[in-house]
Amino acid sequence: MAPNLRLPLVVLVGLLACGSDADDASTSFTTNASATDTDPSAGESSAGDASSSSSASASDTAADSSGGSSDTGMMVDPFACQSGTYWTMGDEESPNMHPGLDCVTCHASEQEGPQLLIGGTVFSAVHEPDDCNGVGGGMQIELVGADGQVFMIPTDSPSGNFYAEIGEFDLMLPYKAAVIDGDKRRDMVAAQSVTNCAACHTQNGLSMAPGRIIAP
Repeated sequence: MAPNLRLPLVVLVGLLACGSDADDASTSFTTNASATDTDPSAGESSAGDASSSSSASASDTAADSSGGSSDTGMMVDPFACQSGTYWTMGDEESPNMHPGLDCVTCHASEQEGPQLLIGGTVFSAVHEPDDCNGVGGGMQIELVGADGQVFMIPTDSPSGNFYAEIGEFDLMLPYKAAVIDGDKRRDMVAAQSVTNCAACHTQNGLSMAPGRIIAP
């Protein structure tokens, strides 16, 4: 078992391309019925981690939003921008800039804007395009460090972006993550050591991620 690491060590850990010791585990999320069931061991990549079969969880997660029906009974196109709105301000600095893109790596390589410990975007469907505004505000990202410390990050409106700057808190790796919306939650299947969530949760998914981080 790899020794625990504590962030920020060098957030080059977060700049590595979805590799790390989480490579062999699925980075998909599983949905739990209630947020009161806070056992993070049921987690996933940006959430918690411990579903029985990671491959089954990956397919289940993709099925959640890839052609299922919406609350209105309409079929959902998983590749369409569900919000119908996009970020159109180019590289103008904003918490809502470029939803879906890898903000952690960009901020580090360009040396502009705050240096980020962790960042990503929550969407409604699994294959939504870059710069499409996600779920908006009102959701929480739950991070549970290897030492058991719990940190909560809100999503921004209208983008669905979430992030924390280096120095905001001390996250021990590997961590578990979940997306929480009221009494619903979606947990990551496996503990993670990569903190640039959008590096794996691209439109089509990398390193076993099925695609976007999606709301429960």
